[in-house]
Amino acid sequence: MVKSDKSDVVTKEFCVITVGLDRENADGIRQVVSQENGTFLGEVEGYPQHQGQLQPLLRTQPTERSVCIIDFDTDSESAARTAGTLRQMLAGRVTVMAVSAKKDPALMLEAMRAGCSEYLSKPVITEEVSKALARVRGQAHGAGDAKTDRKSTRLNS
Repeated sequence: MVKSDKSDVVTKEFCVITVGLDRENADGIRQVVSQENGTFLGEVEGYPQHQGQLQPLLRTQPTERSVCIIDFDTDSESAARTAGTLRQMLAGRVTVMAVSAKKDPALMLEAMRAGCSEYLSKPVITEEVSKALARVRGQAHGAGDAKTDRKSTRLNS
């Protein structure tokens, strides 16, 4: 089931959807997105079984960046499949991020291979999400953030 905050085309700098996240963590991400002048497009409950379940949430302008934050805790195989599908659907226009309470190197590697560029901690940490979104927008919050941020793992450059 898809819950969406917006039914029209979005015009803000970036937009975010979440996939498979629990209410508390999705609300935390929603709050950060609002503070960072982005648009929280909505949530996908569970993991989509086909592309059509994601398309209504991804009606963005060509100049915008879409961010999809996927929970890798419940079902990492489905999460990885969803990440790969999004990368294929919106090549170059979507940044996929994994979120997990687990610090398992094998899970981090699975997320990276699926196309995730960030591995965020659960419970969601406002500063960590804010820095990850700043990197998506190409705005550095300070020199060396990717190297010194110990709560987020940068998976590729």
